[in-house]
Amino acid sequence: MNVAINDVLHAVIGTIRGLGIISPAIVGLGSDGEPNSWCYFYNIVGNTIWNSGIVVLVPLTLDRFIAIVFPFRYKSLVTQRNSRIISGLLWVPLLGLLVFDTISFLTGSTKIVYQADFHRCIIENSREWEPILYLLLPFMCIIVMYVTMLFFLHRTGINSKKLFMFATAIILTGFITVIPDHLLSVWKL
Repeated sequence: MNVAINDVLHAVIGTIRGLGIISPAIVGLGSDGEPNSWCYFYNIVGNTIWNSGIVVLVPLTLDRFIAIVFPFRYKSLVTQRNSRIISGLLWVPLLGLLVFDTISFLTGSTKIVYQADFHRCIIENSREWEPILYLLLPFMCIIVMYVTMLFFLHRTGINSKKLFMFATAIILTGFITVIPDHLLSVWKL
């Protein structure tokens, strides 16, 4: 469910981004030459949605981890109640980011500028802690869980070729799609 919600939100924010490319007046510059309200909305909501991309994969990986490493305890550990709690807790740091961004923009401690070359609104003073909290930490958790699952399966003599291929695909997809964007934002390119 979290992945579906995340995909729908990405589609909505992507549509807004597309409209900004078509006309800077939609998501970009106001008549006064400053970023308009859509530009602020796009960054506040978009920042939360973009950072949620890899975070929503952690519970899915945790579910697989428990099923493989603790198969006899799976039904007692993965209950509807625990799933709801984890799903709710998953969005707490993301909603915290949404509130933080909103307060930062309203108080003026974070400034949004319109970058005409690429027809996009960007946060002028990026925060280096965001990629660590919303990318590196969840990504490392996923990698550690998959490596643990692979070692567990190898140790028990179960063929883990499919899981190895799946884990490799997840990790490569993360590197190819998510990491470059975060690196560019950290290095302010």
